[in-house]
Amino acid sequence: MSEPVASVVIGFKDWGLDRLERCITSIYASFAEVSSEVVVSDYGSVDAEAVRAAAERAGAVCVRTETDGTWSRSRALNAGFAATRGHQVYATDADMIFSPGALRAVSHRLTAVPDEAIILQCRDLPPGAGTEPVREVDWEACARVAMLRPRWGMGGLVATHRDVLGRLRGYDERMHTYGGEDIDYAKRLRRHGLPINWFDRPGVRMYHVWHPSSSLAASLDDAATAAIAHNRRIHTEDGTTARNRHTTERLGTVLPPLLSVIALADTPAEDAAPELSNLLGQSLTDLELLLVDAGHGHSVAEALGDDRVRVVEAPTGPWWRALTEARGTHVALHAPGTWHPPNRFEQLLDHTGRRHVMPADSSVTVVRSDLDQLVALPNGPGSTQRRPWASVLLPVDTTRAVLSTMDERLSDPHDLLLALIRNGMVVQRTDGTRVEILPDATTSEMLLNDLDEASARLTRLLRAGHLDGGWLVEPVPATAAEHAMAAAEQLMRDRVDLVVWSSETDLIGMVERVSDDDTVLRQSWVTDGNDERVFAVLQIAGLPGASARRLRQRAHGSVVAGRTRIDRLMDDGDMLESAPMPAVVDELTRLYADDPETAAWVVVRARDAADAAEATSRLGRLPGVSTALHRTLREEDTVPVHLAVGLTSTPTEGVTALLAARETVKDESSVELWLGAESRGMTLSDLLGAAR
Repeated sequence: MSEPVASVVIGFKDWGLDRLERCITSIYASFAEVSSEVVVSDYGSVDAEAVRAAAERAGAVCVRTETDGTWSRSRALNAGFAATRGHQVYATDADMIFSPGALRAVSHRLTAVPDEAIILQCRDLPPGAGTEPVREVDWEACARVAMLRPRWGMGGLVATHRDVLGRLRGYDERMHTYGGEDIDYAKRLRRHGLPINWFDRPGVRMYHVWHPSSSLAASLDDAATAAIAHNRRIHTEDGTTARNRHTTERLGTVLPPLLSVIALADTPAEDAAPELSNLLGQSLTDLELLLVDAGHGHSVAEALGDDRVRVVEAPTGPWWRALTEARGTHVALHAPGTWHPPNRFEQLLDHTGRRHVMPADSSVTVVRSDLDQLVALPNGPGSTQRRPWASVLLPVDTTRAVLSTMDERLSDPHDLLLALIRNGMVVQRTDGTRVEILPDATTSEMLLNDLDEASARLTRLLRAGHLDGGWLVEPVPATAAEHAMAAAEQLMRDRVDLVVWSSETDLIGMVERVSDDDTVLRQSWVTDGNDERVFAVLQIAGLPGASARRLRQRAHGSVVAGRTRIDRLMDDGDMLESAPMPAVVDELTRLYADDPETAAWVVVRARDAADAAEATSRLGRLPGVSTALHRTLREEDTVPVHLAVGLTSTPTEGVTALLAARETVKDESSVELWLGAESRGMTLSDLLGAAR
């Protein structure tokens, strides 16, 4: 079957099957001879088979997503996009109908001008209009009675090429319930550099078929009102372009990475692998590591054992010119000896909302003392950063364009940075700090002189060209430097602990391959009320830091480093904690919560499975509890822990449910409240005051 030109996704949940069929029929008629497909993304409708049958009767494909009941247009659309095949992608709603030939005109425009996004302005029909079968619609009558909707509300239809959808990582999946998805997406399209074409041609019309107002219904519901405010904060306060950095599987697997990191592979694998593992262990997993082969590329790649690593041939000229091979939307140059905080690149990407801005963090240069401690070195001449090119996140397209104009004899990466600034790019300092660890004292002194000289040269050139170089000389706050050095000490020397939760059956084998005799591993399982395993929990103490970060990428669930330090082990090698409840609650939050930052769980520890099942039933009836689950925490040679857990959206609802649960469950059961990350600093008096 040949691939269609255009793919349209309709996010759907119980909106009315006649409305859905009418929308699909009008879409196909509107495309006319343009090959097209329609995918209905059923996001938790009550009668899944009825939705599928209606979609297929009208010629569409239906994909189903099971949910906890909460509607998310963003997640529904992204799930639908993953099932599409066309190189043009359209997002629309089931309450729209399109005039004959309208979508054909949109498709022809996208083909002629691929570097723009097209939005159709909606026209609202009065009650009763446009409800007849599509072939009987009086389009001239619709044009006379329809009212033009303001553009600010967006909604209706947004069309781009597939690669644009991939670079933006689709619609923001943090948004749920109602409102703001199209506004946010349009803002990100503009930040990405695509002009918005409000396509208005004679006969190109999109009509909204009347139904009771969703916004009015939402305004009367406190939870929906809170969700609208939550969505608004996202599209007004989040200035980034690419979203869903950890959930891009909804869009399929063929996506370019968000980030490419370029590193020179000029040292043996046993020396390079621990340092580069730090790059692969970033909280941003959507990246690629390009090893520029200088004699050790393939052996280093084999030692890293990660499919995100690519070996590229050394380019003509300096190693950093290999960035022409980068597939990411941004690129970073790795300076040898650098320790990157685990969330470094995620923080830098948070500042990529404007196309002319290059976010940069600070650096602290350290050397090992005679006592094998990291000691910060004083700043160089003019108090400049020594390798500022390694602190900056570069936009790939702009960098390639500038690189093509540079003299190939220029070998210093400072020259690339200078050329970007001369071409209008601006460096913006962020709060992050990385650590550059220099080798032994003799080599350090020679290297230090070279770095200082290169940095001073860059400063002189910036001043000579009246270009902004203030970010070069801004001092690193003492507290930030101390924190970064302490974290680097732990990574380089300390044997950190890891908590891993995942459904991977061979994860233990992976642990054994990267651990040694000092590693202690304990495994637990979480099962549901039918004793079916939901996920596993591994607690690993004494795993070397570099190996821990390599293991991070092998788990399909979540990984947290440093949860329990090696000094938390007892003399017999066991762990002090009796049960890994923090990991269990965090994974339940990842699986079921709409907003992990504010989620709160009421946890009942019951005497046995029967009491836990009864407590689960009681929790499900409490106000504010959106999800109630029966779970059992099992571990070899220990008594199972029977749990009833109830999810609430806020700490206030959690406290209310906690107090109510204590009144309803059996006296032998304990009742606890576990808070999301955003609320863990709240005191008991804060929580009780909020509940009142």
